[in-house]
Amino acid sequence: MESEEDNFLITLEKIKSKLPNGLIDDLKLFSSEEIENLDKNLLIKVFEFFKQFALNSESMRNELVNIDTSIQFYMIDEDSFCWLMVQNGKIEFGKNSRDNSAVTFKGTKKTLLGILSGQEDLIWCYDDGDIEVDLSPQEADKCDDKSASIDGHRSHQGWILMSIRGIMNDLSFNI
Repeated sequence: MESEEDNFLITLEKIKSKLPNGLIDDLKLFSSEEIENLDKNLLIKVFEFFKQFALNSESMRNELVNIDTSIQFYMIDEDSFCWLMVQNGKIEFGKNSRDNSAVTFKGTKKTLLGILSGQEDLIWCYDDGDIEVDLSPQEADKCDDKSASIDGHRSHQGWILMSIRGIMNDLSFNI
């Protein structure tokens, strides 16, 4: 039976030829300590890597089929939005504001990139007031509190964030 690390490395090999030139090198910066100095567009590159990885990993593809949600990130210090949507096993992402996102995370570039890189803990950032979480009315009806919307064991948004974080963490150890 293959380990999670073996599965990660097998999937990484499958997608390397499909990735834009230089993407892996750009993502190496993501695990650096000076995250606040990174370009805000790195988040879009993280989404591109997540999309390619998830669509080429059998276990993740199986999970994605059951997910229908969108997440938006607003970097308050950059006045910049980006979003990620998963619907019927497909992943889309883009820049700018998106209407009807299930969850919008508002925080500094450093905090949001730190959460996705694994340098910051999402729940602690929320509890400490480093990020704001805005829920759509439909999402608010599903959750008993806002923290449920970011818990990877209780929501699709949380699962996506935990998956991105896990992939980026594995990547930092294997590149």
